[in-house]
Parts: sequence; structure tokens; C-alpha cells
Amino acid sequence: MAAGLYQSFNYYDSDSPLGLDFSGPYRIAEAAAAGPAFSVRTTSMDGRSEFDQHFMLSAIAMGAVKTDYYVSAHRDYNFSSGWSLKSMTALRLRRWMNARLSADFFRFYSWKGYEKEMEENPDADLFYINTQGDESRASVVVVRPELGFRLTGGLRLDVGGTWFWRHTDYKYHEDTWRGNGEVRVGLSYVLR
Repeated sequence: MAAGLYQSFNYYDSDSPLGLDFSGPYRIAEAAAAGPAFSVRTTSMDGRSEFDQHFMLSAIAMGAVKTDYYVSAHRDYNFSSGWSLKSMTALRLRRWMNARLSADFFRFYSWKGYEKEMEENPDADLFYINTQGDESRASVVVVRPELGFRLTGGLRLDVGGTWFWRHTDYKYHEDTWRGNGEVRVGLSYVLR
């Protein structure tokens, strides 16, 4: 068992392969964050199986999240602060199977938007405005299940996925829901 205060750093980016339209479905950054965490590991009597559980709560001093409206100077995200909660559960059964489920929840707040400054000065250049982006509150969930099976010898079958969901409440724009995911299947060989 372990408990303590930890610094965390998370970064997810789905850069668009279609050019410079910045239309990737998600961007999430937790660049400066810290908070309490708790971990526990249980091992079977024979030492061949393990169970891990980790929880972490963080205060985000500097973060960023994708926005649907503010696009300026090659930027399509809001600078934000907020908090996050993370959980990771892992199970290893002897040498033939590994399973892991990670779930992260982020709550981002962008306090200073550009809308008021643009109302006062419609000719202002968005590149030079002192802003965090769109004034908003965003909730983001990231879920990552993974399974690995030993086929024979060092050959393994790996299956996994990642799913992202974001709900953003904007002060000056229509609220949005976005979701995206991916599934991965692969073979790996473990050298001994």
C-alpha cells in the first residue's frame, strides 16, 4: 500500500491528419497538477498473480482543453485550471493474461474569454488578445481498457481501446458534446 502527494502530467492530442484545419476531436493537457494519491497491490500466495488499484485526485494549476469556437494563431484549445480524478485497475493472472482499465475525469475552467474584449474593440487581433480562449466549463472523460493474452511462448495478443467524451458549457456560445474512440489489436513477442 502507498499513499502520498504526487505531481501529475497528462497530455492527449489527436492532431488532424487532414491538413492545417485543426479539426482533431480532442486535445487535453494537465501540464501542472498535484494532489493526493493512493495505491494498493495484492499478490497471490504463489506470487504469480497480482491485482493493482490506483486513485489520484489533482488540482490543475495549468491545463488546456479543446474548444469548438476559439481558433487563433494555430490554437484550438482553451487554457484552463480545474481538477481531475484518475483511477487505474490492473489484474495479472499468472503469465497468460493481463487486464487493465484506466478512467480519468477532468473538469476544466476557462475564466477569461475574448468575447468582452472583442465587443469593446472589434478590430482587435485575436493573436494579441490576453485570453484563455472561450469562457467555459468543460468536463472530459477518458476510458482506456486493455487486454493481453499469451498465445504460445513469448507470442501475445493485445487488444485495447481509448474513448474520449467532452461536454463544454460555453458562456457566449452553444454548449457542445463531443466523443471519439479507437480500438487497437496487435501481436507482440516478449523476448526472455
